[in-house]
Amino acid sequence: MTGTGEEGCMDTSGTVVRRITVAVLGMLFGFAYGCGDDTSTVDATDARDDGSDADGAADADADADADADTAADDAGADTGEETDVPPPADNATIVSASFPGSLAQGEARRTTISVRNTGGTTWTEGAYLLGAVAGSDPFYAAGRVFLGTGETVVPEGTHDFTFTLLAPNTAGTSTTAWRMLHDGVGPFGDTASGDIVVTALPDPEAIFASATIVNSPPDLPSWPVTTTITRLTVGTDGVAVEFSKADGADRWPDITPPGWTGPLQYTLWLLLNIDGQWWASGIIQFWYGLAASGGDITTGDQIAINWVYDARWGAMEGHQPVPGENVGFLVAAGNHRGVLDASQSPVQERSNVVIIPFPATAGAVFTY
Repeated sequence: MTGTGEEGCMDTSGTVVRRITVAVLGMLFGFAYGCGDDTSTVDATDARDDGSDADGAADADADADADADTAADDAGADTGEETDVPPPADNATIVSASFPGSLAQGEARRTTISVRNTGGTTWTEGAYLLGAVAGSDPFYAAGRVFLGTGETVVPEGTHDFTFTLLAPNTAGTSTTAWRMLHDGVGPFGDTASGDIVVTALPDPEAIFASATIVNSPPDLPSWPVTTTITRLTVGTDGVAVEFSKADGADRWPDITPPGWTGPLQYTLWLLLNIDGQWWASGIIQFWYGLAASGGDITTGDQIAINWVYDARWGAMEGHQPVPGENVGFLVAAGNHRGVLDASQSPVQERSNVVIIPFPATAGAVFTY
């Protein structure tokens, strides 16, 4: 065996031996390497193909994973997960509503509906209000309750709408129902509703017998009825009552209260229904010949401010009847304002009780 003089090569009759290091380089870079007539070419592309097949499989797996992720995302979107949905411009939730279970005919009762703004728009005076679902309501004919002057309700803010329900003069069950209203656009949000039983008005004498008496003789309902009211007028100068004991030979006698310089003849009583309980008091004092007194009770909150203006009148304090609300009147002999017994009544006599719907304006006349 003879050598070629090149390390790692044999003659052609011998076995061709390639150095491993050279072979590896040839495979990587694609150059030809040979000993004598024997030449071997290693294609780098072929070498890379072995790796690229593995890479392609990995890429395919990655693509599959991406497709799966996209499908999962689409599924999440379909179920509403991780989405931000803005609230509608107008929406409302009823927080609370207080409706009476029953009212007597012509009875007035304050109520409050608390509403939360769950929409995306601020409620402003005039544009947003509480409205009767049917446009009008059997207990509140106006059908609209407004925000106060300059009031606004921001999103997630709450507002209390307080107003007076008035029972109709027909006994039976009626429904009151309320919802927020965007004026000129339409109603929106929850509805607050309640069924209210309207009961027949009791007999006036039964009302007086069950009334809570304040700032006047508490036993006056038991005094004998010796005269009948024939006419009651609500005028600009006050309330005028016509009855047989006001004048004539049989009229009620006068009494001069302690500290007064002149006499009084009788006292006008007022009856109010406050939250289902009747209250009564002798308030306006009349001397003989005085036709009317007490001022125009239909304007300027006259009764609330000048008749029952402090705690002496208990639950009657500050109450101004609304038009249509049933109120009662009677007259009794002597002075009963701030007097808790019959010491200023020469005779213990009174008239019958009359119940009237409170008039909206002066000039109303009621005859019996």
